[in-house]
Amino acid sequence: MAHVVATAPGKLVVLGEYAVLKNAPALVMAVDRRCRAEIVSSDGVASYLRATTGEKREVIFRPQVRSGLALVDRVVHRCPAPAAECWSGALDSSRFFREGKKMGLGSSAAALTAWSGAWMAWSGQEAETADTGLLRHLVEAHRADQGGVGSGVDVAASLHGGVIRFQLDEASGPRVSAARLPSGVEFVSVFVRSSASTRAHVARFQARAAESPSAAAFWIESLTRLAEAGVGCAVENDADGFLGAIRDYAGGLQALGEWMGAEIFTPEHLDVMKLAQRFGVAYKVSGAGGGDLGLAFGGDLEALARFREAAAERYDTIKLAIDPLGLDVEILSQ
Repeated sequence: MAHVVATAPGKLVVLGEYAVLKNAPALVMAVDRRCRAEIVSSDGVASYLRATTGEKREVIFRPQVRSGLALVDRVVHRCPAPAAECWSGALDSSRFFREGKKMGLGSSAAALTAWSGAWMAWSGQEAETADTGLLRHLVEAHRADQGGVGSGVDVAASLHGGVIRFQLDEASGPRVSAARLPSGVEFVSVFVRSSASTRAHVARFQARAAESPSAAAFWIESLTRLAEAGVGCAVENDADGFLGAIRDYAGGLQALGEWMGAEIFTPEHLDVMKLAQRFGVAYKVSGAGGGDLGLAFGGDLEALARFREAAAERYDTIKLAIDPLGLDVEILSQ
């Protein structure tokens, strides 16, 4: 019987939030929390799926019938198996959650990427590569699952792994190139113990942009310049410039949130930022804001360690590292 396992990493956005929606560059890193998808052929008359995210869900359904799990059904519907064969599947993104709360690591993007890789291999279909359209199709599927919003930066991180520069292109679609953090720069991840809704924050931005297009353009142009400068510093291995860009982008996000009437930096994130300033490290939210994880960057590793200890007294410092591996598919048997 065919037996396939696929895994894909989560992500943290370093630079480019909101502006990436308007074709600005973003810097994002894959991190070593991976979603696992497994599919095994079954001799039964029905298929079985167990999904473990913030909660557990188990469903049994007949061939050609949807499972009810949207991301799974999108992949299966787009790439139906050649034969109506039954299967047993498991999808586990539990490591993206903490005490039932999502941490903002891109769990849905990693789940979609992992399941797509597993399904294509299990069903015997030739997998597309990122160059031949897989990234574009995954981004489209993820947007559909997210109510039509999102840049796809998290999907790109899950697919490619490592640190990447991501940019939307209206003509050719998403573009990805390898990047890195400047030498000597490390990071600490802080979970403020509340989950954020990226969809809600992006929808709020879009609503305000519809009300005041010129003001929205001003904010996006400002963030775009900051993102371009920060990504450029990372590429050029300019640690001081990069850390300055992190601070500047944090300020830009705070100002954008005030204009939107939304807390991109919640009181908890502002509290962590004060701690970061005390220890001389650069801090910003990662993602659309409103909760989830924040990132502290520094080149002085002793100062960064002292910040971690101080932050851990109030919040959860999450041990994360850059994962150089993107989507990984293993065929255990055929």
